[in-house]
Amino acid sequence: MKTIIDEIKRYKLPIVALQEIRWLLNGSIKSNDTTLFYSEGASNRHEFGVGFVINEALLTKVSKFEAINERLCYIRFLMPSYDLIIINCHAPTEEKEEEVKNAFYEDLERVYDIT
Repeated sequence: MKTIIDEIKRYKLPIVALQEIRWLLNGSIKSNDTTLFYSEGASNRHEFGVGFVINEALLTKVSKFEAINERLCYIRFLMPSYDLIIINCHAPTEEKEEEVKNAFYEDLERVYDIT
């Protein structure tokens, strides 16, 4: 995590979406002037997991982070004249079973509709 945060700071990126976090449980971790919001990996196998690294300057504008599952999450920012919603996803590859792909795209469509 330290290496990733160091690179984010070096490039001065205020928001970064991450995939393959591979941690268990959902949550957030604060490290210096950044916060990592993350979703749970798949079935306690340390697979998948998505999230966002947010710079402290934007942290006060975060109104909601929701981890849908190990492949999908979103974050909502309250900006002065609009809401900014960023959806982060880790789509299944083409060789995955049709059921897995269909479930992913149904979840993505549902998240898009509610945001």
